Order: sequence, then structure tokens, then C-alpha cells
Amino acid sequence: MRPALGSVLAPVLASVLVSVLVTLVLSASLGLATANAAITAVVAAPADDGGDVPTWPFAVGTIAAVAVVALWAARRGR
Repeated sequence: MRPALGSVLAPVLASVLVSVLVTLVLSASLGLATANAAITAVVAAPADDGGDVPTWPFAVGTIAAVAVVALWAARRGR
């Protein structure tokens, strides 16, 4: 017997939702999304940004992990 469509799509939709949330959080933390672009403000440069850790590997790792779990759950028939 084939699993119901909802049980197969649920993990896939969950991974898409997590990917969208990660993208939104990263874009907000990197300053890519602004609430009102018409308002300009003077922004001071950080005193020392040489030791910053890049965030993109964490985003890629999170998306990959969620995709693997979604595929695993779909194969198990949950």
C-alpha cells in the first residue's frame, strides 16, 4: 500500500519552511532586508571585523541536514 500524499509531502514542506526561515534570518542578520529603504541613516563601520565567522556554511549545512531528514522520512513512509 502506498503512503498517503500528506505523509510524503509533510517532511518536504517542513524542509522548505525551514529553508525559508533560515534565509529570512540570514538576510536580516546580514542587513539585506530593511524595513524602510526610504529612510537613510549614518552607519558607523565596526571597529574590528577581521575575526567574523561567515554564516553561509551554517545556512548551507542546515538546509542540507533538513533535506536529508525529509528524504529519510519520506523513504520510511512517515
